[in-house]
Amino acid sequence: MTGLNLNRVNLIGRVVDHIFYTTTERAAADLIRFKVATPNENHEPDTHQCLAWGPIGLQLHTYLKRGSQIALRGKLSYHQFENSLGEQVITPEIRVDQFTFLGD
Repeated sequence: MTGLNLNRVNLIGRVVDHIFYTTTERAAADLIRFKVATPNENHEPDTHQCLAWGPIGLQLHTYLKRGSQIALRGKLSYHQFENSLGEQVITPEIRVDQFTFLGD
């Protein structure tokens, strides 16, 4: 199983909430963060935190808007940070490496 990457996420949904974009000097790359909602079996939305770096981040920043329907592929990772109360928080996020716009 050498070289086989089993950590893959495929997701289709609509962009919700605020889209955050920045260019980081440290990484010299474009970064975009956004959330995608997918309906579950109860017809309630599940929301997934997504991010993309570099050229993919720049392309998404240029064309992505709230309500856009998108198919994306990436890998699942976990972001750890300290909140304002001093507590350690771990959140899952999808690091996007491929995407397709599916229309509005």
